[in-house]
Amino acid sequence: MKSRWIKIALVASLALNLVFLGTYLFRKFDNPRHKHKFPTDKSGIIKRLKSDLKVSADQAQSIFEIMRNFRVSIMESKEKILGKRMEIVEALSDPDYTEEDIEEKITQLNEAESEFNRLFVKSIMEVSNLLEPGQRYELLLKVSRPWFFMKGPRERPSNKRRQR
Repeated sequence: MKSRWIKIALVASLALNLVFLGTYLFRKFDNPRHKHKFPTDKSGIIKRLKSDLKVSADQAQSIFEIMRNFRVSIMESKEKILGKRMEIVEALSDPDYTEEDIEEKITQLNEAESEFNRLFVKSIMEVSNLLEPGQRYELLLKVSRPWFFMKGPRERPSNKRRQR
C-alpha cells in the first residue's frame, strides 16, 4: 500500500515538474520580437491572403470563411483533447487505477487528436479546391513546411556545387 502511494506521489511530482519546466522554457524562448505578425481583423486577414497567395477578393473571402469555421471547430477539439488529458491525470491519481483504464483513456485521447488532424486536413482541402494550380502549390508549400518540420526557403544550403 505504501509503495503505491509513493508511485502516485512520484508521478504527480514528475508531472508538475514537467509543467513548470515547460512554462519556464516557453517564457524564456518566447521572444515577441520574433513572432510572425498576422493580422487579426477580417479586412487585414483578407488583404494578407490576397498578397500571400495572390488570390482574388472572392477567393480570399471564401478562404476567410473556411478559416473562421476551422477556428471554431479547433477550439472544441482542443477542449476535448485537454479534457481527455485531464481524465488520464485524474485516473493516475486514483489509488485503484488499472492499466486497462489508462489504456482506454489514452485511446480516447488519440481519437480526439486524430479528429483534430482530420479537421485540419479537411480545411486545407476545402481551401485547396478554391485555388488555381499555382496558388494551390504556394498554399501547400507554406502549410507543409512547418507541418513536416522542413526548412524554409532561406534556410536551404546553397547549390553552388551543382552549378559548377
